[in-house]
Amino acid sequence: MKRSTLRSLLILSLGVGLGSGCIITDGGDDDGGSNTIGDGPNDTGSDAGTGDTENSDTSADTSADTSADTNADTTGETGDSACVGDSCVCGAGETCELVCEDPTSCEMACGAASSCDMTCGDGTICAVECADATMCAVDCAGSSTCAVTCPATGCTVDNCDLAGVCAVTCADGSMPVQNGSAVSCG
Repeated sequence: MKRSTLRSLLILSLGVGLGSGCIITDGGDDDGGSNTIGDGPNDTGSDAGTGDTENSDTSADTSADTSADTNADTTGETGDSACVGDSCVCGAGETCELVCEDPTSCEMACGAASSCDMTCGDGTICAVECADATMCAVDCAGSSTCAVTCPATGCTVDNCDLAGVCAVTCADGSMPVQNGSAVSCG
């Protein structure tokens, strides 16, 4: 089957299968805001009158909890990223990872200076547009069709055979280079 025919089939099939086949594994940290609640108000009570020998308690509340919630949000996204189901648009400067597990179609578009990682499972149809990304890593292992548009540098497509169902286009017009099972540009 010619590569142009494969690309046409890929484009036609990208609109289907927007189910739960792909998992967004890292869309950035969600810190939820800092917790600044202290341990209670100060006790500034004074002597009640003649004969009262109790000392005044004027110690201040100095044990405020200012630790931030820095747990990573492993199912969300930040900035301009929008990842839903089998589709991910990774915003400029963002870091996104998409794992495509079910035999459906997955697509990923990566903004300028972004860092994108796509893993294609058995039987999946994968398409990745990362011409403007700083880093683009795609693993086409097991995919039925895999099409990637790479930047001139910083792009690696693993388990890709240019003579088979894997198509790599270099954004700068150069020819993709096959090195064992991996393909890169530049």
